[in-house]
Amino acid sequence: MIARLLREGEYLADIASHFRKTGTVSLDTIKELLGKAIAACNDIAIIECLIMAIEKTEHNKHLLKEDVFAPAIKHLITKNDARWIRGAWYLPQSKVFFESLSAKESDMVLESLAPLRKIDCDSEKILTYIAEKYPESIWRFLEKRIFGEHHIEGEHFQSFPYQFHELQEPLSRSVNLAVEIVRGWFQAEDNDFQFTGGRLLNIVFPTFPDPFAQKLSHLIGPGYRDDLRFTLSILQNYNGNFAIHGLLKQMIERLPDDDPLLDNIEICILNTDVVVGEFGWVEAFQERGVEITHWLDDESPKVNKFALKYIPRLEERIKFEQRSAEQRKASRKLEFDSEV
Repeated sequence: MIARLLREGEYLADIASHFRKTGTVSLDTIKELLGKAIAACNDIAIIECLIMAIEKTEHNKHLLKEDVFAPAIKHLITKNDARWIRGAWYLPQSKVFFESLSAKESDMVLESLAPLRKIDCDSEKILTYIAEKYPESIWRFLEKRIFGEHHIEGEHFQSFPYQFHELQEPLSRSVNLAVEIVRGWFQAEDNDFQFTGGRLLNIVFPTFPDPFAQKLSHLIGPGYRDDLRFTLSILQNYNGNFAIHGLLKQMIERLPDDDPLLDNIEICILNTDVVVGEFGWVEAFQERGVEITHWLDDESPKVNKFALKYIPRLEERIKFEQRSAEQRKASRKLEFDSEV
């Protein structure tokens, strides 16, 4: 019965699903089924065959990849169909299978994921497996999503998520690779780089670890302007974290007293995460004031001068936020009293 259906090309997706559930299918049968499915452009059946290649990875691994997985995913690439990810990411065999792929095979997987409008937990799982062996390929994939051929126009497209759940770990192992690749993306005229490459490095290194800080310090050491701008585009994503102050001081040392980039350094200090309560901004800026006061004791005259100029402006900002918060509070009280 199955042989007849294969010959006639009927119910291919149902047959493939049956084989997957029973697990009683030979490599030759999967290849025959895949050939029929490709000829019929039956994408669901093709996906079922691809999933079977992953599930049976312990048997004839090379032939499964070469004779089933590769032709299946090549066809799905031509159809811009990445639905296979939904049936693959959770499989116990997926880790071994995807980590065993060659560089060329991994690139095919990444190309097949190009149609995804966002990287969710399902696709991130597969990307993490590939990143274990080919982290540079993942960086190039992300570059294409941000700037290049994988970018999809539309309000629902997201180049990368607000945070990684697993992909961060393998990508963060090589600080040099990460910074040097993303530095290559930077263009001096790109005013939005803070929200693309800069933000991406922030979510790969969210805690601003010492090796990352040291790499950026070495980068800005010579004082080249584009390297300073690149570094600032990263630091602006750290919400004024005290850990970035050393690099900010280092940049102040490299900049003339009237350089416009000093304004970006102020932004790096002022940036803050979500504030809580009516006077949340006041408290956040007061905390910044305490931190920056220590700069007055720095051994660098240029850092002292920056702090002396910056602190009065920060104090004015605190006063403004204090007045605004009090006015909002008073307005709500009047509104509440009038309703009683």
